[in-house]
Amino acid sequence: MSGETTTTTTSVTVKCFPGKLQLNDLEMLGGVFSTSDEFNGEEDGTQPYLLYEHIGLPKSKMVAFSHTWTPEQERGKGIAKAITRAALEWAKVKGYTVLPTCSYVKKFAEDNKDEDYVKGVVSDLKGSRVISNNVKM
Repeated sequence: MSGETTTTTTSVTVKCFPGKLQLNDLEMLGGVFSTSDEFNGEEDGTQPYLLYEHIGLPKSKMVAFSHTWTPEQERGKGIAKAITRAALEWAKVKGYTVLPTCSYVKKFAEDNKDEDYVKGVVSDLKGSRVISNNVKM
């Protein structure tokens, strides 16, 4: 994937690798966030990542954060947390609304609902944009 963006968070460098994703017979826009210099596309393999997909029309400004993965030997080191935070910061800068379909991302957003990178960015599964502590639009 080309056009990556780099963010450094919690002493971990996170890169965004945007591109086209293949899901069965469907091709969709999306990408991954990873701590690797290059993402090899190996699902649930040796590289930690967060998978995202654009939802709806290209200009809808909504993305789903659908899957996170950290290799077993890397778990418990804060890598998934760093990748998720960097991905949410990216979404905020880009003006995207995030639909957290991944259970890890959803819990991370709930646990950090007062942080600027979560407020006004994350939607619940009903499409309501979460503003702050239990206040929704």
